[in-house]
Amino acid sequence: MWDFEHGSAGAAFDIAYTLPSQCAAELERGTADIGSSLPPPTQPSLIFHPAGVCIASRNAVRSILLVSRKPLDAINTVALDSSSLTSVV
Repeated sequence: MWDFEHGSAGAAFDIAYTLPSQCAAELERGTADIGSSLPPPTQPSLIFHPAGVCIASRNAVRSILLVSRKPLDAINTVALDSSSLTSVV
């Protein structure tokens, strides 16, 4: 979002900030024209468009982190953060 917030790239857009998991829902409702997350298979009217841009990091990103007091083989259930569909997948 840096280029949109600090450069000229954002001048042509009305930018809305929302949870990544809501991007596909807003696209489906027609309240957004583009979004930053892949549409789930339950929304076949949405398409993935390879625009030559991406969300990237130069260093490690710890957006998916499993924390437990138990050993991995003793874990039976996992609670998920519903704010990111791709993290859940």
